[in-house]
Amino acid sequence: MNAEEPKLPRLNTRFDGNSITMGRFLGFAYGHKENGEIFSHMVVMYAYSLFENGEIREARRLIDELYRYYASIDQAKVLPGIPEYIDYQGRGMYHYLTGSASWLVLTMIEHVFGLKGSYGDLKVTPHLLGSDFSESMTPTIHTVINGHECVIRFENPERLDYEQYVIAFVNGRPYGKKEWIIDQKSIQEPTTFVVTLGRK
Repeated sequence: MNAEEPKLPRLNTRFDGNSITMGRFLGFAYGHKENGEIFSHMVVMYAYSLFENGEIREARRLIDELYRYYASIDQAKVLPGIPEYIDYQGRGMYHYLTGSASWLVLTMIEHVFGLKGSYGDLKVTPHLLGSDFSESMTPTIHTVINGHECVIRFENPERLDYEQYVIAFVNGRPYGKKEWIIDQKSIQEPTTFVVTLGRK
């Protein structure tokens, strides 16, 4: 692979020779597809699992590194997207894989923005980093609650990392907890929420 090889896990280690005794992944030459390459689908699913188990930093590192690599046409040798895997020459192969894309969207919604269903209500537990915020960038997500389109905009004036903040305010009202639950029955019209992250 090229000098700009992403720091991402490979699907398996090198085995001697090719064999189909354990399925097709050992039938590929090492460095192709499931046999020893960086496989986008598995990287994203691994990141999702890390989020689920509280390994937020490592999960974000994987997601951010995958994005960094694929966003560069010169490195990935493919238009920006999420290909199936990176071959031994560093090229993104099979340009847009729906499995990888859907898992990435799910991971961003449920773990980076922190929106998850909870008995019909919506639980919000963001894992945004300070680097996700800038003067020109305000993380915002659209969702549907009780049939109404809602917008949740996150503000982080001090650009704190997730370990340092709680949800300090919601629409200007003091809150002060890590997790916020939106009662779906309370949403009777399209609503915009401004969630301000602040020190614990």
